[in-house]
Amino acid sequence: MKKKNILFVHSSSSLAGGERVSELLFKGLKQHKRFGLYLLHAPENTEFNSLAAYYGVTPCAFEFNDLVIKNCLKTLLSTIKLVSLFKKNNIDIIHTVDPVAYRATAIAGSICNVKIIFHHHFPYSEDALRWFFKHLKKPECHVFCCESISQPSRAGLADFYSNVPIEIIHNSIDLNQFTFTPKTLDGTHHIGIVGNFQERKGHEDFIQIAKALIAKGYHCVFDVFGKEESGSGREKVLRDTISNAGLTDHFVFHGFVDNPADALESLHILVCTSKKEAFPMNILEAMAKGVSIISTDVDGIPESVVDNITGLLNAVGDVDKAVSNIVRLIDEREFRDQLLANARRSIEDNFTLDVFVNKFITQYDKLLTGNE
Repeated sequence: MKKKNILFVHSSSSLAGGERVSELLFKGLKQHKRFGLYLLHAPENTEFNSLAAYYGVTPCAFEFNDLVIKNCLKTLLSTIKLVSLFKKNNIDIIHTVDPVAYRATAIAGSICNVKIIFHHHFPYSEDALRWFFKHLKKPECHVFCCESISQPSRAGLADFYSNVPIEIIHNSIDLNQFTFTPKTLDGTHHIGIVGNFQERKGHEDFIQIAKALIAKGYHCVFDVFGKEESGSGREKVLRDTISNAGLTDHFVFHGFVDNPADALESLHILVCTSKKEAFPMNILEAMAKGVSIISTDVDGIPESVVDNITGLLNAVGDVDKAVSNIVRLIDEREFRDQLLANARRSIEDNFTLDVFVNKFITQYDKLLTGNE
């Protein structure tokens, strides 16, 4: 049987949530011999290059540029290069995960009659969508990682389609990587936050939560996993805020951790203080591992964390509620144990690698059938 070739396109210069989701697809799809996997990535994203090669994905570095008049010659040359790449490798489907990736490949995709999936990890306004798609080949399918972030985009997409081709495929995890091993809340409580140091992640609220818990007399270590975007200076801002609050001895910065299971190994509680968030995989991973969830109720998070059933939720910026939720988990052990068991069961039923990959294969097959 002739392989069907899928090209994943990422314009990001570093590993982030979108890259981790594609890694999951690499892992699952390589078991299906009828697919050939390719990756188009920014040259500076060498980590993603190596990751793709590990899974047997053929990587290709590419200089992404915006489609504007002043770059028309560069756009033409880039398009010629992409057309050659698509034809040489018999690409059947382009799987893009961000607008720059889509706009860079849409013209060549149209010339080569390649179907495009736009995999959305963030909500986009109507104005943004009009900019993305104006005068370009429209994706044949839009996949959103949760229902919540699809809502702002539906009206804008309707400007381009009579029947908007939208699918909801929640992010998932490889359950085999996460043994359910809840840690007993005795002695020192390890409370962590996982994510790059962007302002939308709400690290300042996490510091305020820490300050309140220490003031209440709880013996805690606050573990920070992640890194800053190059040149942002966010780590220094956070360290200074912690120092000024007299909390330096209570915080540990671990940097970026390649293996998510390692980051969760020592934690009792994972706190998400995000102001905006699509459908974070670190929450799913914590639920699978046996780490309690305290999170804001923003965007797609309530589609994975059901308040008082699989975790505890609070409004964005509601530090007091987050603190009371943590105190409840520490003081009510049976309640915490029930939440942990419910969370693991939810992952097993809804958010596994097989479920995730099979849903994408269904979408690929729909597009491929239309191509033949």
